[in-house]
Amino acid sequence: MLEAMASGLPVFATRHGGIPEAVENNISGILVNERDHRALGDALIDCAKDSARLVAMGRAASESVAKNFSQTEQTCRLEENLSARDWSLTDRALPPRHPERQSRDPAA
Repeated sequence: MLEAMASGLPVFATRHGGIPEAVENNISGILVNERDHRALGDALIDCAKDSARLVAMGRAASESVAKNFSQTEQTCRLEENLSARDWSLTDRALPPRHPERQSRDPAA
């Protein structure tokens, strides 16, 4: 979806999962409620009648991805989240994730 937006295509999708984080309704695409086939169909037909609206939403979609989902922006957000995290819980040693995979070397 982000690749489509980055290439200048507006998105027609449902309000599901992380989609609303990427698509701004009526700006970079159209969002409808899940399982609302009629709303999705109506939105597609309405927009097909207005090429200028499609072009504007496609441009907004491309700009949104460049601004909010670039590697640089994502790295900055990750660094902010990691610096704000309470690392005190990681001071304790954690048990092995897969004890059944421990070394089978008898000398170990």
